[in-house]
Amino acid sequence: MGDIFLTPGEELWLKEHLSQIETKIREEAIKLSDAANRSGMIEPLDVAEAARRYAPGTLLPMQPVGLPPQGFWSRVTESISGITLISALLAFIFGTLGLLKPNAAQGWLDIAKIFAGAVVGSAGASVAAAVRGK
Repeated sequence: MGDIFLTPGEELWLKEHLSQIETKIREEAIKLSDAANRSGMIEPLDVAEAARRYAPGTLLPMQPVGLPPQGFWSRVTESISGITLISALLAFIFGTLGLLKPNAAQGWLDIAKIFAGAVVGSAGASVAAAVRGK
């Protein structure tokens, strides 16, 4: 591999950045030795593990800096699952049947309540998944 020539500013930035990583590696090695009940007795394995954690030696994938802002309706439609839509549709159908058939209304409305509960449950699961970061 050929030499890479850096400007003085780039060289200074790289040295400063690597110095910060070296400090983090040393601190992590101390934590690893303490966790292994060898307080103050840092072994090469501790340093190697700490270096792997902070500088794994492979190119890390780029993380997006920020997500573009989304509109309200696009966020709502992303969080609605198929089971939520089907349950909402069935709750509406059985609720309508309960209103149109007064002599058997209680049974139809009970079924509608079950599907309404399913809508609430699946919406809650969607919120929980969104909070956990999917």
